[in-house]
Amino acid sequence: MSPVGFKVSVAIGGLAALSGTATYFFTRTTIEQQLVSEGLTLISDNKDYKFVLFTYKDDEELKKALSSKETLDFNTKITDIEKWCKETLKQWTSNGKLLKNAKTWCIIPKVKILKDRIKETLNKPKVWQTHFTKLVGTSETENKLLAALNAISTKPTLTKDSSNGGTVLDGWCTSALDQKIYEIDKTYKTEENVTNWCFETA
Repeated sequence: MSPVGFKVSVAIGGLAALSGTATYFFTRTTIEQQLVSEGLTLISDNKDYKFVLFTYKDDEELKKALSSKETLDFNTKITDIEKWCKETLKQWTSNGKLLKNAKTWCIIPKVKILKDRIKETLNKPKVWQTHFTKLVGTSETENKLLAALNAISTKPTLTKDSSNGGTVLDGWCTSALDQKIYEIDKTYKTEENVTNWCFETA
């Protein structure tokens, strides 16, 4: 090959290499771009991190990412996880572990309230009184149910013979299902009670 031909080949090869490098850089995708392209919605309101922190409070990987050895507090760790997400979303998708964790910790959670977690159908309006009567007709349930319903300051006090028991139970179930997952009552409006008292299958 002549010197001229050699130089031309080198030049072409160099251009090809540069072109390949340019293409590589222009086609690289950040984690944020990848998540958005998948139709996922990134957390923009930092209050949503509370749900993530509550759900994964004992997750060892998240604790490590936030430099914590203790169970994560959903009130005090918001700034930490928000910072982690902001920094991580700028990284390239080539880091598979970061991408996986960002999908879990940095997008709007699907479960925010108890209703999101319990996939059942509430009783129909006309059924509530019958359902109430059935529940209080069981000695095991009567006192527990009446205590829970009367705890919402119903006046007059409900008894097993109350004609408005179904209406009160309907309102109780609706409000119980609207509880944020990190605020679920541990005395009356528990997930177990809601499951046992509020649905067509109950």
